[in-house]
Amino acid sequence: MGSHPRACARTNDHYETFYKSEEISCYIQSIKNTDQLLATIHQYLTDSQSKWTMIYFSDHGLGFVNKNNPSDLKLTHNDQYRQDYEVPLFISSYNSNERQYITAARSGINFLTLFSEWSGIDDASIDHSCHMISNNIYHQQNSVIDFNNKRIDYTKLPSDMAP
Repeated sequence: MGSHPRACARTNDHYETFYKSEEISCYIQSIKNTDQLLATIHQYLTDSQSKWTMIYFSDHGLGFVNKNNPSDLKLTHNDQYRQDYEVPLFISSYNSNERQYITAARSGINFLTLFSEWSGIDDASIDHSCHMISNNIYHQQNSVIDFNNKRIDYTKLPSDMAP
């Protein structure tokens, strides 16, 4: 289940380092646990000496709750802040030999374009007006979908910062 709300239920109330609140500490631990799982999978695949490729991404971000009470700070699904849409994504493969950081905006609305580029599978219905695996700037990448299923402009959302 990874790094979801009620993170302490996912880490059996275990965390290595306390930060702000128990829930945030468990959340950070759940990220460490996911990183370790991905490292184990990566090592297994590398040791197999086969050809492989792996993509990892989160399906959503989280927003802070109880900001007025830092000792009870929690995280939940939200759609009001930039961080609610900022998710990790990486691609690795057996023959990767360099890191490329893409800092240009990319919207999950265009995930099929990314999947097509990554897998080499194409269909006439997939929009290729944006080269997803690049740092090219594409302004149509600022749209996200809120909880009311409406497209909104990500750049107009405020930031949600922890106290």
